[in-house]
Amino acid sequence: MYSSSLVRLFMISLVCIVIASCKTIEPQWFAVEGETMGSTYHIQYFGNENYQKDIDDLLKEINDAVSTYIPTSVISSFNASGYLVMPLAENGEVKNNLHKHFFANLEEAYDVFKLSDGYFDPTVGPLVEIWGFGKDGHQSEIPDSSEIDSLLMYIGLQQLDVRSGSDTIHIKAARKGIGLDFSALAQGYGSDKVFELLTSKGVHDLFVEITGEVRVAGKSPRGDDWIVGINVPEEGSDLKEIGARIRLHDASMATSGNYRNFYMLEGRKVWHTINPKTGYPEENSLLSATVVHPRCMTADALATACMALGVDEAIGLIRKVPAAKAYFIYRDVSGNIATFVSDNLTKDLLTE
Repeated sequence: MYSSSLVRLFMISLVCIVIASCKTIEPQWFAVEGETMGSTYHIQYFGNENYQKDIDDLLKEINDAVSTYIPTSVISSFNASGYLVMPLAENGEVKNNLHKHFFANLEEAYDVFKLSDGYFDPTVGPLVEIWGFGKDGHQSEIPDSSEIDSLLMYIGLQQLDVRSGSDTIHIKAARKGIGLDFSALAQGYGSDKVFELLTSKGVHDLFVEITGEVRVAGKSPRGDDWIVGINVPEEGSDLKEIGARIRLHDASMATSGNYRNFYMLEGRKVWHTINPKTGYPEENSLLSATVVHPRCMTADALATACMALGVDEAIGLIRKVPAAKAYFIYRDVSGNIATFVSDNLTKDLLTE
């Protein structure tokens, strides 16, 4: 027979366990960071749990779909064979998650390819390689013009044939040697998918940045909108030197520029933006293109397209996309630094 004091002690312990199990974790700001896509990511959000493992698992999955540095990735397999079959589910959606990531990048790339009259082209990979910005690194001599001309026959997204059947999608390159490289939009896509992951878990206030491509929602830890800086587009400038700031509210921002990503070859600068029309590194007066858009993947692709187009044509491109806002830094005819700000961005641009 149990004593009454022992019974009371047991009941008190049971109540304490129940209370402890019902107690929710106090929401707090989390800051997680790591490495992905050959660079880094930095994420802040207000929530109840650290989701870094979920984030890392998702980013690994995306890399397994679209990284040209992984020999077994979907994109590497396509580039090797020039052919891909993607099974569809009964609802008509792509069944496999890796195929979903690959196809989402391909669809967006094609949209921006058409919008930019082909100046944004994910088949430009062979030219990127021969100019020293691919897996093999910088070149020791300028490519011969005949080499450039021979590669141009492999450039052009229109050379991919995409056909959808009742239960599959078939993607076929017009000739062997045509390949895809989503590096100009995959980072933005990664930011979008991490954003979707966190919001699906009930997170409302968050900042996602992958290799400089940003997507935000809600409030910052200060309690107001997120403010993201734009680097001064000068060679040798400190990464912390900010030329302007943009206030973001439930939006994405991507910046592309040539002023840091170049190297010297035979006494000349070789810029990383390759013109898919000519096969040569693009040299124009545009130093930096920043694009704001609801989706980070779209902002990322548009910013790259703008750098290939140059100032005037880039302004025309942005005006074709009502949801896009732009901030360009360029050199005017006198060689002085000048800026272009789209009308719909003016109120969110902070220059002091």
